[in-house]
Amino acid sequence: MVLIMIYASAVQSCIGARAAGMGHAGVANSTDATAIYWNPAILPWTEPGASIGMVRPLKYDYIAISYKKIGFTYVDEHWGPYTHISVGHQLTPSFSVGCSFGLGLDIDDIWKPYISPAIVWKNDNIIFGILLQTMSNLRPAVSYSTENFILASEFYDVLSYHKSRRLRLGCEYQFYNLFIRYGTEFTDSDIIKNIGFGYKFKNLKIDIAYDTMSKWTYSSSLSI
Repeated sequence: MVLIMIYASAVQSCIGARAAGMGHAGVANSTDATAIYWNPAILPWTEPGASIGMVRPLKYDYIAISYKKIGFTYVDEHWGPYTHISVGHQLTPSFSVGCSFGLGLDIDDIWKPYISPAIVWKNDNIIFGILLQTMSNLRPAVSYSTENFILASEFYDVLSYHKSRRLRLGCEYQFYNLFIRYGTEFTDSDIIKNIGFGYKFKNLKIDIAYDTMSKWTYSSSLSI
């Protein structure tokens, strides 16, 4: 069982300081309980676990629980709460599909249902994932990993007509129990740079990330 407790203080809502330190490139780069948020199709390859966290100054408090192929998340955002159930199913040794079914309060204070399908293909070194968040935000992603290095990339909101498209690039290097991360987000109007560090001591892992918006994110991970 993996229990992840997260505190985040970030301009952008993000589950996990690890992904935040890698430019928020998490769709093909999450292998723990945070996969409930980033890509439900990864759930079959994750350990059972729970995740609790908060984001400030924008309110983004959440609790997420996963067990094998199923995950549940409740999020209380700055404009209202939403909840969803995520399911992932491994079709072949290298391919899986997943979907999140949810109900949320939008910015117009109206409760609306939503669905977010996803797929993942992986081998020993490469993970390719696609998340269609709320059936409108297309997020294709790919990551490459070796024994101590990960390179991740992701396009956010590819189909957007509102100039919110983003290219996210991130990397992580592991030196013994120390993790060093760097990431960059390219938007239509800005470039956001991120750095992050992590340290693992036995079953305790502590991550910290910083971006050029001058906001800190923290997360700690405890494996039981």
